[in-house]
Amino acid sequence: MKRIIGLTFFAILTYVHAYSAGIKECPKKEAMANFDSTKYFTGTWYVTHAKNGSESTVCREFNYKSQNDGTLEVNATRYKKKDSNDYFYLDKCKGSEKSGEKGKFSLECTREYEGLKKPNKMFHVERTVIQTDYDNYAVVYRCVTPKDANSQLKDDIWVLHRDKDKEDSRISSVLEANGWSLTDFRSRKNFECKERSKS
Repeated sequence: MKRIIGLTFFAILTYVHAYSAGIKECPKKEAMANFDSTKYFTGTWYVTHAKNGSESTVCREFNYKSQNDGTLEVNATRYKKKDSNDYFYLDKCKGSEKSGEKGKFSLECTREYEGLKKPNKMFHVERTVIQTDYDNYAVVYRCVTPKDANSQLKDDIWVLHRDKDKEDSRISSVLEANGWSLTDFRSRKNFECKERSKS
């Protein structure tokens, strides 16, 4: 009985640690030098590692499209599992690069829930591209400000890849240069991320 109580308490602490960022405003992060948005915001990126969040936080796919007027469209899909049921978050975002701050972007997003009876959610996202080679990997800081007054700010450090099944050998050194260790990140390899049907 004591063992069960102990494990339950540990699980609660883990949940609180994963979801309660405990921040009142998004901290400033330095973007990479000479960032080229036209090279970065094309095609698809997959989250392969995440510092915070639940196990399924790595099950994300981003599709980017830059507009002629400089604005950005982002369509994101996230897989989640709850009570043996599969469902998806579908995020549609629009925004632009911050004036005079290359590599830093502000987005306004709406989230729809597929497979779950829940009202749409609106939120604001700040993203900073810390490092990328454009063709293989990227390290990105993300901070979310919910429009719901009862929700907290949440931030995270993500590692993204163009190929969700590969891990660029440079990632460890990039993270270490910023004071992080890859061993402290959740990995996509340790969770079964299901694909959303395209039909």
